[in-house]
Parts: sequence; C-alpha cells; structure tokens
Amino acid sequence: MTFEVLLQSRIERIADELVPRASRIVQETAYDVEADAKRLAPVDTGALRNSIMTRMVSPLRAEIAPHVEYAAYQEYGTVHMPAHPYMRPAARRHDGRFQRRLRELVEAG
Repeated sequence: MTFEVLLQSRIERIADELVPRASRIVQETAYDVEADAKRLAPVDTGALRNSIMTRMVSPLRAEIAPHVEYAAYQEYGTVHMPAHPYMRPAARRHDGRFQRRLRELVEAG
C-alpha cells in the first residue's frame, strides 16, 4: 500500500468519526437557538413564536427560521415600527459556544 492510500484511508476514518459528532453539535445548537428565538420573539397572538422552526438541511447544516409573512418586519423594523430583534440575538447568544465546541471536537479528533 502506498502512503497516499494509507493517508486517504485515515482521513476517511477521521471524517466518519467526526461528522456524526459535529452533526450532533449543529443540531443541539440549532434547537437552542430556536428556543431562545421563541423566548425573545414579540408576542401578540403567538403566531410568530409558534412559526419558528428548525430544519436539518444536511448533517452539518441547520436552518432556524420563522414562517409567517411579517417575521422580517418584527426582526428589522419598518419606517413605521421599530425593530424587535429575536433571531439575531438568539443566534449570537450561541455562536461562541458553538465555535468552541467545534474547535474542541477537531482538536481532540
């Protein structure tokens, strides 16, 4: 066996071990962001808060988003209404821990 084949085999083994662990970090963080966004969302009828959902797009990618047409107006405001941010603060709150957990995973791997 050549060095390149051995190296490729080792890289594939490492990826097979890291991807599921990294995926768990992505998923846990996404649900934490979702929970905070729901907690921070302005509430009138509760439709905005109830519309915030997490979807795993791939093992290493999640989307956390509201699904009502006025969600962006609440987050960013309009010329007639001030912003009531809820998504960005929720994401920022978890960014540092998310980065740290992934860094620790790679360094330990």
